[in-house]
Amino acid sequence: MWFYIFFICALVFSLRVSSEPYIFYKTPSEDVIIEDAIFNAVIRSLPNYLIKTEEVSLARAIYEIDKGNGTCIRNLVKTPERSSKYLFSKPMTFFFGVQAYVYPKSNIKIDTFKSLGEVLEHNPKWVIGIEKQRSYGEDFDNALKKIKKRNIYIKDGSESETQMYDMFRARRFDILLEYPSVVRFLNRNKNIPKEHEPLPLLKSEYLGIITGHLACIDSVHSQNFLKDFNEKLNQLFKQGELHKLYRL
Repeated sequence: MWFYIFFICALVFSLRVSSEPYIFYKTPSEDVIIEDAIFNAVIRSLPNYLIKTEEVSLARAIYEIDKGNGTCIRNLVKTPERSSKYLFSKPMTFFFGVQAYVYPKSNIKIDTFKSLGEVLEHNPKWVIGIEKQRSYGEDFDNALKKIKKRNIYIKDGSESETQMYDMFRARRFDILLEYPSVVRFLNRNKNIPKEHEPLPLLKSEYLGIITGHLACIDSVHSQNFLKDFNEKLNQLFKQGELHKLYRL
């Protein structure tokens, strides 16, 4: 979700240590420079794994691996629910947690709230926009479960930070949940004037840090792959290569 952040990128692959390729299903996304760099650096040190990529949505990626047509989802946020289904690699990416943004014309003080619940207590008619099957981190996921359905808009279909951002700006809903680096990237990419940029509602100390991982089904193939992947990831960390990548 360049995980400085960067947009959450989903990737599924099928594992076979043979002449057959590992098939990766990657979610179309914009800002994944750091994640791509880290992943590619690890994969280059694992020449026995042949890789073929194909872009799909996060929902499709989950559907495919649950059917047994793939093995792993790339750059996935770890949650208790997902941990009950998949094996996770060691953290690949680190980024600030999700922030709640409001339209700049809204008559509200920014950086003042501690939780989504507190925001809605003061603005009971506001609606939060979220994407189906996307995790916003454990704290936000738990908070969303406690919010009344009338205060939530759920977008089906392919995961797209850009589409959610555009829907928010079109006032389809009142609160956008997104990573700060994603919002900064979209503001720049769309040339949004400073006075029209989304405004953060929550105090920064409540955002936390989120990590992105490879998430794989529990099989012998994926266990072996994750073992090799984690070893190479550790080597890059010890050699200082990850620090260089984060300065890209």
